[in-house]
Amino acid sequence: MGEKKKIGFGRYPYINTRVRTMKAGLIPKSDYMKLSKMSLPNIARYLQEGCYKKEINEFAQKYDGLDLIENAIEANLAATFSKLIRISSNDVSMLIETYLGRWDLRNIKALIRAKHSKIPLEDVKRALIPCGNITGPLVEELFKKNTVEDLLELAKKKKYILGAEEAIKAYNAKGLCDAENVLDKAYYSDLLSHAENMPKQGKIIRAFIETEIDIRNLKLLFRLKREGFKKEDILKHILYPGARLGKTELSILAATSSVDELCIAIKKTHYGRILEESIKKYRESDSMSPIQTALDKCWLAKADRMLHQHPLSINPILGFMLSKEIEYKNIRLIAHVRAFNLPESVITENLIV
Repeated sequence: MGEKKKIGFGRYPYINTRVRTMKAGLIPKSDYMKLSKMSLPNIARYLQEGCYKKEINEFAQKYDGLDLIENAIEANLAATFSKLIRISSNDVSMLIETYLGRWDLRNIKALIRAKHSKIPLEDVKRALIPCGNITGPLVEELFKKNTVEDLLELAKKKKYILGAEEAIKAYNAKGLCDAENVLDKAYYSDLLSHAENMPKQGKIIRAFIETEIDIRNLKLLFRLKREGFKKEDILKHILYPGARLGKTELSILAATSSVDELCIAIKKTHYGRILEESIKKYRESDSMSPIQTALDKCWLAKADRMLHQHPLSINPILGFMLSKEIEYKNIRLIAHVRAFNLPESVITENLIV
């Protein structure tokens, strides 16, 4: 095999101008607390007055309440990312499509979990997001397969996910968790490979991806440590390389004997100050939500910086995609709290602003 062809980005003011216009349609951070006080009909009305007008009007003919809001924001998310691909040059659209492979990854993992646990398709459909390729009729085609292995084999043939063959081996040898880990690593490896083939923009993109890997690794550490996993088992699921946490630091964190020890060890890392307040809240409530939300906010802060730095680079495009994804999660969170009469604290603890 020859050397991979380098992808040249150059300057592309057209798409960044369009992205700035799309960014103006994002919900202002100050409006989220107002939204959190609204009823479901008023939330829908608020969305209808903004960039969700088309989707609210379309789905209002068939749905109301939570179903209306969920269908509208999912359709808008998919339409927004499709528009980004459509208005991009080939090199940028290739990066966007690779980045958005996370939705195919998310959906295929939801499907294999459901198949593994014998959950009916209709129940799992609500967990799927209509972004990427694994949507619509393909979902039913995949789920008709008798086993997790057959499902992954079909996904491999469709070429919509990477690492399916290795995931099948991992599933047969060690189970679902290891299969999901293989799929995660294949996705991020592919994303980093794209970054390496970009001469100037590559450093920017790589820093963005590696920060996300740090966030993902920290969330994983807390979850697995809480579930009692040992160091060796945790390290099998860690992704490399991250932006601030290398193999040595991650090995030290994985070697801690409890979540409390992990919290102490994290204080010595770059993320110690970022997680300081959320760790206090965790100790008061024994809930992981404050830590998870603090990590998501850290990730959003990275996106905010990318939206404003180097306006002629790839930064604004990646930053906007993450901001749009977080907007989707915030609206969905608020709508679910309202629909199921959950405590207000669920919003304050999990809202990412």
